[in-house]
Amino acid sequence: MDYSRFRIEPLDAGTRDQYIDLIKFAFHMPESGRQRYFTEASDFPHSLGAWDGDHLACGMWYWAYEMRVRDVLVPMAGVAAVATYPEYRNLGLVRHLIGRLQEIMRTEGRPVSVLAPFKWSYYQDLGWAHTFDVLRLKFEPPKVGRFPSSSCTVREVDGPAEWQSFEMLSSRYGQRYNGPVCRDEQYWRRRYREHPDVPRKAYLVERDHAPCGLIIGRFAQAEGASEPSHYRVIQAVWTDGETQQAIFRFLHGFREHAKFIRMDVPPDTQIVDLFADPMFEAKLEPKMMTKVIDIKGALERLTYDSDLNESVVIEVDADVTAPWIGGAWRLDWAGGGVSVESTNTAKGAARVSIQTLSQMYMGYRSVEDLVDAGTLQATPEQVAVLSRAFPRYATYIDDWF
Repeated sequence: MDYSRFRIEPLDAGTRDQYIDLIKFAFHMPESGRQRYFTEASDFPHSLGAWDGDHLACGMWYWAYEMRVRDVLVPMAGVAAVATYPEYRNLGLVRHLIGRLQEIMRTEGRPVSVLAPFKWSYYQDLGWAHTFDVLRLKFEPPKVGRFPSSSCTVREVDGPAEWQSFEMLSSRYGQRYNGPVCRDEQYWRRRYREHPDVPRKAYLVERDHAPCGLIIGRFAQAEGASEPSHYRVIQAVWTDGETQQAIFRFLHGFREHAKFIRMDVPPDTQIVDLFADPMFEAKLEPKMMTKVIDIKGALERLTYDSDLNESVVIEVDADVTAPWIGGAWRLDWAGGGVSVESTNTAKGAARVSIQTLSQMYMGYRSVEDLVDAGTLQATPEQVAVLSRAFPRYATYIDDWF
């Protein structure tokens, strides 16, 4: 399609209200969101809008994060609030803008992008791959087990004032996963402060006066209900088993105040032993998707087995929104790092899509599983090298954009 009728440029303070109006329409965001969403000047360069004359037709932006992958932090773009008015849908505007947005990510040095899709197949076609799951719990407080006394205490705190403790605990909690992001003071203040429409309370779990866990939650009600029906744990973090028990002991205390509790935990969480009655709802659901935007930038940031001294050529399928991705790439491992360069020699190369490479990068699926699934075509020798370079790794991201 010819997009020349549309003016495409980043949003700014003057056009922000048009974008907020679009988000309110598309996602039914309450009016209070106008004062706390997309508010910082630093957000604007990470955005794009398409205007038909003076009317905003489509808009999107991304959070600028650093995301843990193995033992390093990788600059990541968390795509958020992709929205289009109905009269401009089916014109390919989102596809066009998200291609342009990836160019901004690449220029800024953010080689990886994460998003929560409204439709999995849509973003799969744009190059993103499923990489994060979440275990969603719904249980009645009396079903929580009774644990022996411990030295842990729980106290309510001013969440924004304790952001450094929250960030320290979240970082420790996330060390065993690929995917957790680093949050600064601005993030914690605007994402976890109380709002009139969704009042929240924050708690620190402490042992010997040192923080060892956190809980952020609020009372919520079912649609159409006049009073709160359950307690929603927005975030819970523990550094060890004793702290985990202290958090669930705290949730057991809601038995007179909430019919049930909802909370999300990493998919590998051993949860059954925390309950006296383990008959409750636990659903494993897909959560977010990842795309490697810049192959060289993403792969060269990771650390590898220092004894890995091998080379593999991979041929990556053409990508519809990031044409620089497709083609042959030579990967040379040595000294715990890798050198990645494009090459014209693709004969005998291992064959992948960017979706498959993204799953390998995050460790969401093993190389052997991808071969079995037919999404990675490689010789046994190539599989052996790639398995050492991209081992299976637990993934989890404690966020939504």
